[in-house]
Amino acid sequence: MLIIVGAMVLLAIFAHVQRLRQNQVETVRVRWAMPSPAGLQAVPPDAQTELKRLIPDAAHAKAERQRRLQERIAQRQQKLEEIQKSRVPDTAGASSGTASGTEDISLSPSPTPQ
Repeated sequence: MLIIVGAMVLLAIFAHVQRLRQNQVETVRVRWAMPSPAGLQAVPPDAQTELKRLIPDAAHAKAERQRRLQERIAQRQQKLEEIQKSRVPDTAGASSGTASGTEDISLSPSPTPQ
């Protein structure tokens, strides 16, 4: 019983502290300021093009990501081909070595007694 009462007191204190914190926190809303057309007209045309060039283009960024992705895929494909080429001679050499080794050792008895 004492534990339940103690827990309820702690919950009440916690709720009171939370209410105090909410009252102290000030909410601030920030809106993105978009340049007005009149503001851009005040800037000389050559500076306008310079400013527009500084704004990242979403299509250009996406194209750049795709290009880098394709480069990484090509590099991985080249590495895979190199690994496969390096394994092919080892496999061919091992199979030819085994074939010649089996020809030297036969399981049938020799025709001439020793």
